[in-house]
Amino acid sequence: HGSGLDPHATSDPEHRRYHEANRRLGRLPGQVSIRVRHGRLATPFFDYLFCSEAELRDLVDASPWRLAELLPEPGGSYAAIMALR
Repeated sequence: HGSGLDPHATSDPEHRRYHEANRRLGRLPGQVSIRVRHGRLATPFFDYLFCSEAELRDLVDASPWRLAELLPEPGGSYAAIMALR
């Protein structure tokens, strides 16, 4: 199981601009590139995906997994329970 956050559940103009920039680059709207820092140490950048329920279903459909249950929470958050097909 895991948790997610629907990136579309926002009215923040800065977030919406980020989503649109991602679309122009052929990325999913909620795809972010981040790295972890501690003092002078930092990991390489890596992608992290925030996706809506529909986007998650599309991604899972093309995998050996199935979305067994999705439990919505306030503010666009959700818990996703997945199982192998």
